[in-house]
Amino acid sequence: MPAHRQFFANLDEICSAASFVTDRPKGSRHPRVPEAIYPVDYGFLQNTAGGDGEGIDVFCGSAKDSGVVGVFLTADVGKRDVEVKVILNCTQSEIAEIQHLLHDVLNIGGCLIPRYRSLKHQDQHGPYNHPDLPESLKGHPPNPKGLVLHHQITPVYPPVIVMTSLRVLICGAGIAGPALAFWLSKIGCAVTVIERTSTARHVGQQIDIRAQGVTVMRRMGIEAAVRARVVDERGTQIVDRNGKRKAFFAANKSGKGRQTISSEFEIMRRDLSVILFDITKDKTKYVYGIRVQSFEQLGGDKGVHVKFSDGTEDIFDLVVGADGQNSELRKLLLGPDTPDPFYPSGTLMAWVTIPSVEGDPDTFTGCIAPGRRAIGTRVGRPGCQQLYLMAVADDLPEGHPLKATLRNGSTVASQKKAWADYFEDAGWEASRFTRDMVSSPLADDWHACDVGQVRMDSWFKGRVALVGDAGFCPSPATGMGTACAFVGAYVLAGEIARTCGLTAEGNADDVDVEKARQRVPAALQAYDQRLRPFITKVHKRAHRGKLPSSALGISFWYFALSCIETLKLDKIASRMLPDDVIGWNLPEYPELGTSR
Repeated sequence: MPAHRQFFANLDEICSAASFVTDRPKGSRHPRVPEAIYPVDYGFLQNTAGGDGEGIDVFCGSAKDSGVVGVFLTADVGKRDVEVKVILNCTQSEIAEIQHLLHDVLNIGGCLIPRYRSLKHQDQHGPYNHPDLPESLKGHPPNPKGLVLHHQITPVYPPVIVMTSLRVLICGAGIAGPALAFWLSKIGCAVTVIERTSTARHVGQQIDIRAQGVTVMRRMGIEAAVRARVVDERGTQIVDRNGKRKAFFAANKSGKGRQTISSEFEIMRRDLSVILFDITKDKTKYVYGIRVQSFEQLGGDKGVHVKFSDGTEDIFDLVVGADGQNSELRKLLLGPDTPDPFYPSGTLMAWVTIPSVEGDPDTFTGCIAPGRRAIGTRVGRPGCQQLYLMAVADDLPEGHPLKATLRNGSTVASQKKAWADYFEDAGWEASRFTRDMVSSPLADDWHACDVGQVRMDSWFKGRVALVGDAGFCPSPATGMGTACAFVGAYVLAGEIARTCGLTAEGNADDVDVEKARQRVPAALQAYDQRLRPFITKVHKRAHRGKLPSSALGISFWYFALSCIETLKLDKIASRMLPDDVIGWNLPEYPELGTSR
């Protein structure tokens, strides 16, 4: 729920939570804000208007000594003053969002304090219709206590800074979105992450962290958490249709050199998602069950006006799409007349969790079958394993069930049946795998898609940008999806910090927010320019070959892999070549509070 909606929705709770009632003479001034409270962006506030009208003055800030963060109020109730010390238990980013709302509500002579009064004290514009009130709030129905918006000119001591943070909306709570939220919240941005699913879905199959992504992970301070959850995958083996091993490549767990197919940092996507959520939840607002319906760039430094699927709307300084390969925000950004920049590779892929049985390998195991088909399994949680199926779409007629069920909005059940029928005779353990894929209750995380890349000439327009798979999906064939998400989020936040003058260690009161807001488009331009050489190199890693189709071709492929193992070429590569993408150095951003 956007901050202003949360604020109004809690008005009844705010009023009923009043405590510390003291009798004061009629006409006395409002009680002074406690000395311990230092509002985040308004400096020290004092209400000198006084009077015996009913109303509430709102102050946002934190108790410096106690570490409590919340919304503080002083209120008149008839002849008594009610002091409410902490009303809403908020994060710093939520405080900044409510402050931004208050700034939008009223800006008269530097006074940014709205007043809520009973119906008999409506101002001349009527309830919730003040000209400075955002359109999204005009006509908002009175809350259960019958309070409506009013205002007064109230001196503020000392002079105030209007706002200390940029308001950022991130669409997508997978990997790239929370990673970006981590960095932006460090430099004081008020970050909201929305996710179209109704609840947090920490799901997904095994992923790995490679190349410069490992360095970013370490700079985030989560290496220990990742290592505690890594999948113990010894390496990669290739078997034939009879289950006989043809080649084996051990994982490189030395911490040095190039990773093999099995990375040092193999982790279940759901586990990495939980790690990122845990390190951001206290400074980031997560909202589930909504998506961006439309947005309008207001021009200049006025921000982006966003309308959500639940009927609410809000204004942000920056909007970022981190919503995956089939990004909805990307489609809105490009418009209906622009072709989708997703370029399929001609390969279809599906993955799902199935039961494991005694004797199943503790490696990434792959098998090639005639007809350009491939089956793979990986270690899963106890009692489970991950099943991967791959087929070459170019060899299938247009009406083939594998294509049809993937592209016409078919049900999961129909997709599973089509894939099971196509792979049932592939050999090895295919019959067991496909049977469990269709019938096992564990197989509730089915996903199938075209394998390909997202290639765009620009990852931003105005104040709207893309990061991760939404902007530059590198294809699962590269093994670099997580690395690109981490590096992209880091560079985007770093360029915002550097260009907009924001730092993790700085004093919020020293930030020139108006200038920071003006510089957001320039920061996005710098992000695009700095990151593009890295993404271009990663995209070139995608495998362009085709799976062999005949038994002879498969035998030759097995022979080639066996030679690589025998000559230890994989070990030589691990020792001689770096894992980082060659020719591109990860930038240093001291503004983010990181060091080598």
